[in-house]
Amino acid sequence: MKAVIKDVASEWRAVPSGVPHGSVLAPVIYLIYVNGMMECTKDYVNMFADDAKITRRVINKGCGILQRDIDTIFALSQEWKINISTEKCKMLKMGNSLEKPTSYYSVGN
Repeated sequence: MKAVIKDVASEWRAVPSGVPHGSVLAPVIYLIYVNGMMECTKDYVNMFADDAKITRRVINKGCGILQRDIDTIFALSQEWKINISTEKCKMLKMGNSLEKPTSYYSVGN
């Protein structure tokens, strides 16, 4: 990467990971990264800014599919050097079915 102001350019420098902060390309590169997330999952991923929600109707075997998608997203984040705030990750169960799955999900374990 190098900076250019008017006609003066800095020397090239290696950017070992992540997206350069304050650059014009940063939002575009981030969108490329996170949009790849949706192509790698079997679940619906709803995104807004830097938040993502995975939605799945869980019936019997659906618990394993959801955990695989969580694992896939976590692996991609590690590969792309994007941190996931695991303390902000939550699960919401909805429905009134008598057969409620008792699965637990984890991020990065």
